[in-house]
Amino acid sequence: MSGSSANRKKQSAKALRLDDQVCPHCGADLEAQWVEFPPALQRKYGKQGEWDYLPCTPECEKKDEQREWERNRRESRVETLRERSGLSKRMKNHTLSSFKPYTGPSAAKAMEKVEAYLKNWEENRDSGRGMYFCGDVGTGKCVAASESLHLADGRRVRASDLVGREFELLTLVDEKPVAVKARAEWNAVEPVWEIETETGKRVVRNAEHPLYVGESPKKRRRNKEIDPCGWRPISSITPGQAIAASDALPAFGDERRLPEDEIKLLAYMIGDGGLTQSTTRFSQLPGAQLEEMRYIVERLGARLIPHHGVDYRIVGTESRASESRSPTGVATHRFNRMAEVLKRHGLAGMHSREKRIPEAVFGLARDQLVLFLSRLYATDGWAYSRGPKLTRLGRVEIGFCSASEGLVRDIQELLVKLGVTACVKKRKNINAWCLNINDARQVAAFADEVGIFGKEKAVEAARDVATGIVENGKKRERWRLQNSPEGTHWETVIGVRRAGVEPTVAIEVPEHHTFLTLFWEHNTHLACAVMHELIQRKRVPSLFVTVPELLDNIREAYNVPGRNIDEWMDAVRNAEFLLLDDLGAERASEWVRERIFVIVNHRYREELPTLFTSNVGPKDLAAQLGARTASRIIEMCDWISLEGEDYREMEAKQRA
Repeated sequence: MSGSSANRKKQSAKALRLDDQVCPHCGADLEAQWVEFPPALQRKYGKQGEWDYLPCTPECEKKDEQREWERNRRESRVETLRERSGLSKRMKNHTLSSFKPYTGPSAAKAMEKVEAYLKNWEENRDSGRGMYFCGDVGTGKCVAASESLHLADGRRVRASDLVGREFELLTLVDEKPVAVKARAEWNAVEPVWEIETETGKRVVRNAEHPLYVGESPKKRRRNKEIDPCGWRPISSITPGQAIAASDALPAFGDERRLPEDEIKLLAYMIGDGGLTQSTTRFSQLPGAQLEEMRYIVERLGARLIPHHGVDYRIVGTESRASESRSPTGVATHRFNRMAEVLKRHGLAGMHSREKRIPEAVFGLARDQLVLFLSRLYATDGWAYSRGPKLTRLGRVEIGFCSASEGLVRDIQELLVKLGVTACVKKRKNINAWCLNINDARQVAAFADEVGIFGKEKAVEAARDVATGIVENGKKRERWRLQNSPEGTHWETVIGVRRAGVEPTVAIEVPEHHTFLTLFWEHNTHLACAVMHELIQRKRVPSLFVTVPELLDNIREAYNVPGRNIDEWMDAVRNAEFLLLDDLGAERASEWVRERIFVIVNHRYREELPTLFTSNVGPKDLAAQLGARTASRIIEMCDWISLEGEDYREMEAKQRA
């Protein structure tokens, strides 16, 4: 540090404050004048005014102005570095102080290494020494803003509506779903990926969002096993692999209950209601369902009037008075309370292809959710069974059909809450969507948990056949539970695609770092706090780049005529401090290895410090990136391990 900068640092420690009575520059007594606040400030600060001590000489005042100018210049420099760093809005808030409250044993050791690295920054910079964070480290594992999450209180809430709030999600602790605290913040507008499994389950996340992955068997034979691969970013998952899906998502709103008649009415009208006519209609064959619907309608002050065949009009029988221009000034009109219920839940005017499950249903208590599903399946649902014959054990199916894809997917999510797995299929011949349960164990679970009102005999027959299949079958689906984390099962991935660009929301679960949705998902900790500290304290020009983004830009430069990224690539290669996030998340190929080697080798030769974050350990680094790249990273970096298991072990010890 030069002498002039040292003097400026020494002087800046003597900041002039309003309560000083002596000038910090020359030691002379300061003149003071009383400044009376206007009424608004008096109410705000609770005092009449304050003494304002003035600089003693113009020379001292110039020194104050010079010091203020230097302070503003430093702050402006820091802000400029932050803006050019590539950090998202959320990442800019990552500091070491916000990391410390949630550290576990391995994270505490990592903190010691990080603080030592920052303390000796000048020496590390001159030698090109970097760091390699291995384990639950990274940034930007986020949910698409349009996606919905199931909260621990049963509600399903859009991710964008959770921003800036604290809430509770479910995660697995000691193999059981437990409510844990979480929070959400805006992340960035970035590419998002959609992943779909064989059961039709879909989620949309950003490229770095990890799911728990296993290698799926090519042939589902009895002796086949799945080899767990651990947490992998969505962008690196390929069709044919398996991911851990939740066995159950037991999130129920025990404190929020609706009248039973209202629950049944919603189910019947979603399944068999006509909601687009001026008069609401209902279609049903004579039977228990029609009689129960007639009873509900009458209790709500309306009645069913036969219209055509199995169609009925629902007409209100109550009258209400309102103002009019008639001579009496009062007019009466027929009022339909049932229509008001449908309007309150957003169903009024819905076309059959637009119908969805009202959000209030997702927050119901368990017994009321079962009641809703039993009536919904009583409309367009069925139970089918065929007993054993010769060497065959039989066949069972529980199904539901609708013209609305959204409705079918909503029902699939409701069944997951009860621990039942169903498959979404499109029937092109009738242009409709079906939700099928064909696995014998799942059929038996549905029969035990839900049932179908008015179709009890068919459900009981399906349960008997399913029980026989489970007891005498060859357990062809046993592979789904082999080596899967407790509370989950394997589902084969059938599609991974880039779903465009969308705002994303960061979901942080500070103590556990995992949460349950349709799948078992992972969030990450504050790895770029080091970069933030270097910018804030040392004012080091830094650059944040994710490896998948880096490779995408290089590919586009090859494929898009006129696309020039030479300047950006030069900034990546020569940044004074570079953070390469999610190294190893990309699909390994010779082209990928060569591109990464070029960057790593340049920074190795020029002794430029680099921070890597990755889920790839030192033993697997050479296999993922190649021996040349791995050897250079090992030589130029201090290895820091952050293992998520440490947090769970610590919690288990505390509970014990």
